[in-house]
Amino acid sequence: YFGGGHSGYPGNDVEIYDIRTNVWHQSYHPSVPPASDPVYGSGGSPDVFLNPRTGAWQPYTIHGYGRTSYDPEHGRYLCTATFCRSVEFDQVLGIYRCAVMDHGLISFDPATSRWEPLSGKLSLAPNTWPIDDANLSHWDPVLHGGLAFSRNKLWFFTGDQITTLPLVDTDLGTVGNGGTATEYIPELHSHLIMRMPQGGRPAAALFLYNAENQTLKELTIPSKVAKSIGGDGNFFGAYDTLNRRLVVLQSIDGRARVWAYDILADVKVPSPDHWQLMPATPQAPRMSTDGAVSREPFHYDPLHNVFVFVGRASGDNWRDGIETWLYRYRGDTPAPNS
Repeated sequence: YFGGGHSGYPGNDVEIYDIRTNVWHQSYHPSVPPASDPVYGSGGSPDVFLNPRTGAWQPYTIHGYGRTSYDPEHGRYLCTATFCRSVEFDQVLGIYRCAVMDHGLISFDPATSRWEPLSGKLSLAPNTWPIDDANLSHWDPVLHGGLAFSRNKLWFFTGDQITTLPLVDTDLGTVGNGGTATEYIPELHSHLIMRMPQGGRPAAALFLYNAENQTLKELTIPSKVAKSIGGDGNFFGAYDTLNRRLVVLQSIDGRARVWAYDILADVKVPSPDHWQLMPATPQAPRMSTDGAVSREPFHYDPLHNVFVFVGRASGDNWRDGIETWLYRYRGDTPAPNS
């Protein structure tokens, strides 16, 4: 958990959740930007914190949870943010300062609690990596890398290079600012992009992108689901690899509701019957109508066969507290390692 969201937590500390003990661990104490920084209004800062005594830098939080991803091959977290490319020591003042500030892909090592640039080839060219527009997908285990995309640009990154990929001249119409959810579907070797309707942007849509073949396919969303999604942005989900369902979390009547989508069957033969709205429960977490991915993170843990949801206690205001919820789509299905 790395702050962010829309008008969310302004601290730049990284929190690690231990699901076995139900305990959050703070990797380091937070630093916050000056009072004039836009992080307090929108949840995204264009600046970076640098410790004047040690020269170590830590990014401030960024707008949206669609900016973060996990690299299982190197055991690190990746995100787009502002960072210090070059640090200098001021002999007169006796402090370190950020000589060259840049933005792009950086990595966080939970073992050392340190941030580092992903590679020396981070900046491709001016304006080719718009920090206000990038979203990160989940790691691609076949290609040993990850995807980053904006409305009409796509990049593939590994540990030592970033490559621009063709997007078949398609404007996805996705929400920028890290506000678009993605999932990797291993059976299809494709990345599912969930476009939400918001602020006059196009209607909700689902796209499958195969990075190996570089093909893009749009999936049909049934009208019953589209109406439930609404027009104010509330469309994000995670893929249950054990039960092979995309679980979409939504706010309906102020409470979290779940759609279970059989995407594998739908790719073969499209049908509205492949979408199932799970029964409502009064114990479900409260959610505001604008509960989009840029506000609450929602991820699947395959080791325990549960989804982890971090949301606002009141459903409206982060300042009322943050709650951690676990959800299991099929309770009668044993987890592989629990």
